[in-house]
Amino acid sequence: MSRWAAIAVAVAALYAVTAGSALGDGDPASDYLLTQPVFVPFNSPSPALHAQLIGLAKASAQKGYPVRVAVIQSKRDLGAIPQLLGKPDVYARFLGAEIAFAYRGRLLVVMKQGYGFTKNSKPDQQGMRTLAGVPKPAGNSSDQLTRAAIVALRRVAAGAGHPLPAKVAAVTPPTGGGGGGSGSSVEIAGGVVVVALLACGLLLFFARRSATGVDS
Repeated sequence: MSRWAAIAVAVAALYAVTAGSALGDGDPASDYLLTQPVFVPFNSPSPALHAQLIGLAKASAQKGYPVRVAVIQSKRDLGAIPQLLGKPDVYARFLGAEIAFAYRGRLLVVMKQGYGFTKNSKPDQQGMRTLAGVPKPAGNSSDQLTRAAIVALRRVAAGAGHPLPAKVAAVTPPTGGGGGGSGSSVEIAGGVVVVALLACGLLLFFARRSATGVDS
């Protein structure tokens, strides 16, 4: 095998390992939050609430206080780690570590039991003190959890000196993802396939050159 073919294979392997950490961990929010600011339950909230939460997260980022938000309703939303349901603080640390290779900022997790808030997968103490005074979600419906996320995000942003406007522009959720991360997973998987096919093509090309003595 030529050195160029070996490099191509190595690049493909590296990409597959990196993307595989998102695709293979069975944690839907960790896929989705790689590219989007908000993850909501598979049993999606109303489009208006979802759009409002996304708009608020984008407004917070524009104010200099980026926060990604995961709204968790059921074990299904946690994929392979259903044991973390009901433990928003623990899950926030777990999720923060999962996406740390792409995002190391603040992360808000909302469950009916309350809130988790981290920065770079470690508890954000200022944010947690603020959230201690925020009522828990009124119930476990997707709409109730999303409303609570909107209130919590406003409160932590204001507590950190970045109050958000009373009204923000709603942002239409991306196609293919109420919550479940299907959009970003498909993109990642597609990237893996493209790079792998390219590497295989290069491998065959340089193998033939090597066999004819053109390359070594």
